[in-house]
Amino acid sequence: MGGVAVHVHTGWRVSKDMDINFQKRVIIPPELKKIYVDEGQTRSVAYDYNYGSFIALLHPDCWEDAWDGWSVGRIDVKVLSPTDLCVSKIGRWQGNDAEDICSLAAKGLLDAAVVEQRFLEALDYYVGDTTMLQYNLRDALEEIARCSPAAPRA
Repeated sequence: MGGVAVHVHTGWRVSKDMDINFQKRVIIPPELKKIYVDEGQTRSVAYDYNYGSFIALLHPDCWEDAWDGWSVGRIDVKVLSPTDLCVSKIGRWQGNDAEDICSLAAKGLLDAAVVEQRFLEALDYYVGDTTMLQYNLRDALEEIARCSPAAPRA
């Protein structure tokens, strides 16, 4: 989920934290971090202890529809589909979310009508006031239209 998933789909940006959803209970070691070398620079990616999928807007079928990524030991890594990733970013709509949606749209990975339908289906499972989410959807659909390959350029 999050920026790492956007990078998997688009190669656009690299996130320094991982938004992860575990299907089973696991114990996460304190300060879980992976240090690696990329283009001669030492970099790291860390587990985000402040994130939980319970705070995200997710379609109930998002994990069944997720891309089967790779396995690391006994862990099978899945990546949200571009549409479900977009829905989760609409639900949050902070920081890089609009740019992430634009990068997915620019690669031709988003269909505004499909995103809207998936979002509205996910909204059926949301608890709370949905007013801001509806505004977020409007803004996200405008972003998809603006960034899609078929969008007219000025």
